[in-house]
Amino acid sequence: QVVWADLGGKLFWARFVATGSVWAITAWFLFVVAYSGRRSWLSGRSLALVLAPAAVMVGGAWTTHLHGLVWQAPTIAGFDGLALLSPSNGPLYLVTVGYGYLLMGASLVVLGAIFVRSRSVHRGQAGLLILAGLIPWVGNVAFYAIGRGRLPVDVTPLLFTATGLVVAVALTRYRLLDVLPVSPDVLL
Repeated sequence: QVVWADLGGKLFWARFVATGSVWAITAWFLFVVAYSGRRSWLSGRSLALVLAPAAVMVGGAWTTHLHGLVWQAPTIAGFDGLALLSPSNGPLYLVTVGYGYLLMGASLVVLGAIFVRSRSVHRGQAGLLILAGLIPWVGNVAFYAIGRGRLPVDVTPLLFTATGLVVAVALTRYRLLDVLPVSPDVLL
């Protein structure tokens, strides 16, 4: 959205990034649940409870011009020679951030449990997945902690590239999808 000149273009790309971010976090959580062998968590009602808020949030981003629940009074503001989108965040935006943090936190707890109880290859897999999840999350927390006044652009979407590189190492070096941790309940 930095390159786009007009407000409409900047809003389109902000919606596009919001859509990708919400679904990336949701998919990450679902991947971690499946990876951990807790497939029962992905049954009908549980899956709907995870997917429905994400769908509402994405729908809210694309229709925010009607209700202002995601972004309110978006404008273009200058920052060090850049023309940036400068909206006020609405309540659904804040809920979206909280929901994302909840899913990321839950993912890290599940991965942490695998890391603590596992040995050898599974510990390496879990450790790399924890790192992969922490990279964009820490970047996002830093963005909000420092504030938009000092960091004009949220680099969290760019940090997903680093996440991809860490997952690539887990796939190649630790055979991430070849050797999955299996809980004792599944074995029985």
